[in-house]
Amino acid sequence: MSDKWIPERMDVDGAHVRTLYQHGQQVFIPSLEGWKAILDDGHLGGIRMTSPDNARAFVEKYFRYEAIRLGLVLLRGRWWSFPLLCVEGHLYRVHFEDVICEHCHQRCGLSATPDTVCYAGTGLSVAEVYAEFKRLGVKQCPHCSGLLRRRQTAWFAPPVVDGASS
Repeated sequence: MSDKWIPERMDVDGAHVRTLYQHGQQVFIPSLEGWKAILDDGHLGGIRMTSPDNARAFVEKYFRYEAIRLGLVLLRGRWWSFPLLCVEGHLYRVHFEDVICEHCHQRCGLSATPDTVCYAGTGLSVAEVYAEFKRLGVKQCPHCSGLLRRRQTAWFAPPVVDGASS
């Protein structure tokens, strides 16, 4: 099984969705247009979305960044969404936040940290989840250069210029 993007698109109820198998789960990754179609009625493939308002807020806030997506898995008869970070073709299930440096206590900007909860149902242990993130490494604070180990910060958003990501 691969955690790489599958280049083909499939059409689910008119929504453009990529699919892949990651850690034994089939993961669906709608495009922006796909999310708009899904969120119009809160269903995908005739199955109800869990927390469509949260998904809508996420898409509106984060889809301006090329590396950020929102994935879906089908669990217990409902669609569950979770944040994804795509780096060099690999997908990571993450939590996005404006991390505060544990050394200088300044905010560092939009960043991604491992989110073990998003790996529910995969069978991976917490240690295995963190091992996945080793290829990204821990980032340094842009203010004091201290390693952001407390939150295991693995990614920073590119700077925003004139309201768009660069």
